[in-house]
Amino acid sequence: MAKNTIFYSRRSKNFSFEQFLRAEIYGGAADYRRFTTLDYNMQSFLGVGGDGILSGWEVQISKTPYLSSETSYSSGSSAYLPRLIVTPGKGVINSYFSESPYEIKYRSEEVEGDIEVEVLPFQDVDADEEDDPLVKVVNPYNYELVLDPVIENGHYFVFAELPSDQLPYPKMEDFPERAGPFPNVANYATRAEYVIAVQEWNDSIQEIHSYEWEDNDENHFTEVQFSVSTTYIGSPNKILLAEVVIRDYEIVSIDTSEVNNLDS
Repeated sequence: MAKNTIFYSRRSKNFSFEQFLRAEIYGGAADYRRFTTLDYNMQSFLGVGGDGILSGWEVQISKTPYLSSETSYSSGSSAYLPRLIVTPGKGVINSYFSESPYEIKYRSEEVEGDIEVEVLPFQDVDADEEDDPLVKVVNPYNYELVLDPVIENGHYFVFAELPSDQLPYPKMEDFPERAGPFPNVANYATRAEYVIAVQEWNDSIQEIHSYEWEDNDENHFTEVQFSVSTTYIGSPNKILLAEVVIRDYEIVSIDTSEVNNLDS
């Protein structure tokens, strides 16, 4: 038996990953094995399925016309431009999980157009009672795509893409400063000074424990942006959501036949 062998009380069914319990030793070797196994298997999956839509991201005609300051064309007495919305969704772009731009708010703060996509986990709430949980919401009308200028006859291509400055992980530039070592009573002239130092240390630890990276929009590293173009230009950082067909300045169809749906 190896001298430093660590035994774990539970392992996962398929890959025998260590399932750590409270007070068990978190081993670096076990951590490396878990994540490299996940990395290899995710790469294998993505190599077969490729980039595409996991769910949602359906392109629809917006319910409200866009009133233009410059008349592009007229319909009856109103000058307007067509606009599109993209429903909440998720996908894989350039091998990274991606999702619609979202906000974190309490359910009571939702406004018209908000679509609740997830109740944040680890909250002390009861869905059957009048609790007010933190939720992730997407409002498609905040990211409408205006066809401006509109063409008489032709095609528009709608994409979901990764922002050019986006990192594959949260920035977390707002993460609280480290609390440092626990205060040593020998370093303080009076008991009162020591008590204050301990309280400040505890406050720093609590601030770290209370930190929620999703609260800061700068940390929403999985968010995409939507774009529209009259030409199809491929790129590893974007995927096609739909081809919009225009006839006589009107949207006549939204074609998704060339879209890669990973859930099918």
